[in-house]
Amino acid sequence: MKILWERLFKFVQQYFREKKTAKITMALSIIMAFGISYLLILPAITLETDSQESVLQSVYNQPTTVEQPVQEEQAESQLVQVQSAGSLFAEHENITVQVNYEAHTFEQPVRLQVLPSEDSTKYSDRVSSILEENSQIVQQAHSYELSFLTESGEKIEPQKEVRVSFTFKNSIPVEKSSTKWKFYHFKNNDLDSVEDLTDKTEIKTDETGLTGIEFSSDSFFNYTLVETAEKPITLYARKEWNEFDSDDVIDIELQVQNEDGSWRIAEVENAVQSIEAPDEATSTQLVWENVANSSATYRIIERTATNSELVNKTGNGSKEDPFVLTREVMEETVSMDSFLRSASNVQIAEQSGSFTLKKVNEKGKALAGAVFTLSDSTGKVMQTITTTNDSKGTVFSNLTKGTYTLRETKAPEGYQLLNDYYEIRVNHYGIVEAKYIKSTDSTSEEKISESRGNTIIRQPKVENVVEVLKYELTSTRSDTKKDNEDAVWMTSGEFIKLAFELKVKPDTQPGDSFTIKLDNKLSPTGIRERTLPPIPLKVGDTVVATGRYDEATNSFIYTFNDYVRREQNIKLSASYATMGADLKNVPYSGKQSFTNVIDGQVQPLKTFYIDYGASREMPGGVAKGLKIRNQVASVNRLTGEVERIIYINNGNDLSRDYVSSWFLGKHQITLDNQGQTDITNLEIFKVPNALKHTYMPDSMHGGTEGLERITSAQYNPNSSAIIIEKNEFYDAATGKYSNGFLIKITEKLRVPTAATNMTATWGFTGWSSNSVSVSASVVASQAESAGEAERKTPVITISNKKEVVPTKTSITVRKQWLNEDGSEIGEPTISSITYNLNQISTTEDGTKTTTVYQANQTLTAAEQWTKRYDNLPISGVNEAKQKVSYAYYVEEVPLPGYSVRYLNESNADTVNPAEAAIVKGILTIKNQKLNMTSITVNKQWFTADKQPTDRVNGEISYDLKQIVHFDDGRKIIKDYLSGETLNHTMNWSKTYHELPKKGKEEGETVTYSYFVQEHPIIGYNTSYQSENNEMDVTTPENAAIVSGIITIRNVSTRKYVLPNTGGPGVIMYYLLGVIVLLVVAGGLFYKFNLYS
Repeated sequence: MKILWERLFKFVQQYFREKKTAKITMALSIIMAFGISYLLILPAITLETDSQESVLQSVYNQPTTVEQPVQEEQAESQLVQVQSAGSLFAEHENITVQVNYEAHTFEQPVRLQVLPSEDSTKYSDRVSSILEENSQIVQQAHSYELSFLTESGEKIEPQKEVRVSFTFKNSIPVEKSSTKWKFYHFKNNDLDSVEDLTDKTEIKTDETGLTGIEFSSDSFFNYTLVETAEKPITLYARKEWNEFDSDDVIDIELQVQNEDGSWRIAEVENAVQSIEAPDEATSTQLVWENVANSSATYRIIERTATNSELVNKTGNGSKEDPFVLTREVMEETVSMDSFLRSASNVQIAEQSGSFTLKKVNEKGKALAGAVFTLSDSTGKVMQTITTTNDSKGTVFSNLTKGTYTLRETKAPEGYQLLNDYYEIRVNHYGIVEAKYIKSTDSTSEEKISESRGNTIIRQPKVENVVEVLKYELTSTRSDTKKDNEDAVWMTSGEFIKLAFELKVKPDTQPGDSFTIKLDNKLSPTGIRERTLPPIPLKVGDTVVATGRYDEATNSFIYTFNDYVRREQNIKLSASYATMGADLKNVPYSGKQSFTNVIDGQVQPLKTFYIDYGASREMPGGVAKGLKIRNQVASVNRLTGEVERIIYINNGNDLSRDYVSSWFLGKHQITLDNQGQTDITNLEIFKVPNALKHTYMPDSMHGGTEGLERITSAQYNPNSSAIIIEKNEFYDAATGKYSNGFLIKITEKLRVPTAATNMTATWGFTGWSSNSVSVSASVVASQAESAGEAERKTPVITISNKKEVVPTKTSITVRKQWLNEDGSEIGEPTISSITYNLNQISTTEDGTKTTTVYQANQTLTAAEQWTKRYDNLPISGVNEAKQKVSYAYYVEEVPLPGYSVRYLNESNADTVNPAEAAIVKGILTIKNQKLNMTSITVNKQWFTADKQPTDRVNGEISYDLKQIVHFDDGRKIIKDYLSGETLNHTMNWSKTYHELPKKGKEEGETVTYSYFVQEHPIIGYNTSYQSENNEMDVTTPENAAIVSGIITIRNVSTRKYVLPNTGGPGVIMYYLLGVIVLLVVAGGLFYKFNLYS
């Protein structure tokens, strides 16, 4: 029994020992089996996604060798995209579109799409209707639909304004050189919701055509780009034929006015048309079709052999009011003497002039103690006076002919010195003209408008300074009528009266001027009196503006003095009562229309019947019907000089207007001046019958150039007679005694202001009958212009402001752009710059402290690169209670590609901004282009086997770095451009132009080189290659270059290739693991049974 229990015990002990071993063995086997299985199926549970979504920083389809990322990863990547700023790209055929947007612009991920509009015709037609209203037409139109699409394809609008750039791969050629581009946006493709974006769009063109556009918008989808042109017009003209047309065939030319006022032949088919004189009709119609540029000014001229050109004087070219050409005078053969119409050879003694100077304060009271000098044109001081309290002023007298300058050299105590001055002109007759001149160092308050050297001044205005309140052009005899029009009987003391009232605009300053442009057919003096300077414009007794007459343009030019600086709401009135028809431009009696322009404001048209009277005729005898005419052409009341014209036989009818061949006495013209004048000069000119119409018009303007002066006929002072031999009347061209005679007489009034009369009698020597007399009188004009008294001797009033110690100052900052060679840049590509306005405070002991007075200031092209700071303190107290004075300077934020220097009015030109500090005046920031280079950055992609591949979507980012090289070998690396991107749309390439090669750093001249550093990409190794090194380098700086190409090379790291979930590869891994587990489990079960 004992032995039995011992065996049982050993068996149990062995059983349990083996059970424990089996369990341990089984556990170890299971662990081993699962370990092996885990290793076998590790690729299936460790999913490699290649991380391309985050690498390329946008949603895109990956290459076919890589699985798509899971949806959760896409959502995360897209969320990053819409929450941060970035760019979108799209292209279609010839157009590439880039959209730059800020963070949170889109509510969900989007992609950009650009397509031609499906129905572009409807948009083009809508634009055509808009342009039609402005007389424009469409030359060509291009419509595009720009859309932002969500993942589901839905179109959405951005939440903020985005910047859009269109680039045309092949530029769009223009149809015509004179055309313009316009850009329209149809909101939501609605034809009735159209917006003209032209003024907000940067349109880029070159010699090949349109290359691209840039604009900003927050609304989409349709955009239409059109090339426009002026709508062609049709011009109409009519040639009126009359007896003065000597040619049967003439050329009519259509001309267009240039910007400088000159004329050129119009660019239109049949610009020159030849027409023949009709047999019966009195006029010929002309038409020019498809005339471009309807806003231009056109005219027609007649080109003939005898007259180089005859210009139309009426009509605007419309069908209702065509251009009309009528030959009235052969202009080329007519010579007009000067505006004063003096043909006398007698020298009138020079007369001296004078003017009165009044010095007043701002309230108009006389000021004593001011010193003025009058200098001649050489600068020599002619007179010096000191003003008194006399309200009548001080007289400058005995001024001979010449130009003078009147300046204030010393101001009364407590008053500011006037830096502006007067230009004084004295003519041969002692007439004085005064003009206010603004100094470039004027004390006047002025706005910045133009630069001269280092000084910016406000250029005096020459227009837009007055507003016309009232205007009248009337006859001095309202009861004189003819043909239902107001008539002006030019030979009987009647005149045309010009009256007006003006309001001076608030911003008008001393030295500003305006022009009264008189109609070319209107003379400031009529037929009698010589012109004096224009009437001074006054307020009360104070002259506000003085005028000068410009003969070349037939204009009065008025210049304001300093009265406009101290007064506001100024109204001025003037009345010219002695105007008349211009004798050259209105040669014959008849209706004439006059239009005057005051400061650019066209005044109403007024028509008068101009009547010069008629000739007298021989009453009987053999010379019955022959004409004689006697007329005063002009009077100078200052000198008492009278010019008279007499016509003998001025008729041109060959059937009657010739001297009989019968033998009679010589022709005698007797002059009777009743002892009131002395004849100082007399000339006689022969006028052939063919020239009578030109040289003997009704106006008797006295032109003689080209006529033969006869010497056989002389004036006998004793008998007061002119004897003309009969043979002088013979005209070889007609074969008859048909010549006429023009007698030009200069007389001197014995009493310059008196009336006088001269009678001319035409008869024959030895005959008391068969004569005719005609008289012409010089009478004192009953009409008088306002301000007449000061037209010869003006009164100049000059005021002074009280001197004020300034507590504030003003600084003007302006920008100057220069090319590499130092020449001015016309239009810089940069739209704005940033700078700080700094203040230097200086204590009485000379201690200086600099602070930023106004930070982050900007200058922009829209401001014309100029900004003014007013009310800057000149002095103050610092924190230590010390008195300080202030000066100011500017310091620009560095501008890539440009050097900077600072200038002030004291000619400081420095790179140190503080050295250009000023208290008042102008600071100039001068940027000069540096010597530039260009660098291209390329991107290359490689597989893990270093085989080239490509990416079709997404983008990468990198920084462009600049290395600053000093002469001593030091180097500084700077971030030149951060966050730059490349993508497939850009063909993985970007070129940087205008990178500086040289510059200034730390006051030294330095050179620059460049390299790029890519932002790390998970799953890729990065290297760089440039033209300086053939081998790849992993240190970006080692690929630095001055110019050329830098290539970023990305090689993918080795990755598992993940089969599709549920594919054969995964099933194989699972089956292999299951088999291992089954084998291990079977072995364990077998061993267990064996031991059991």
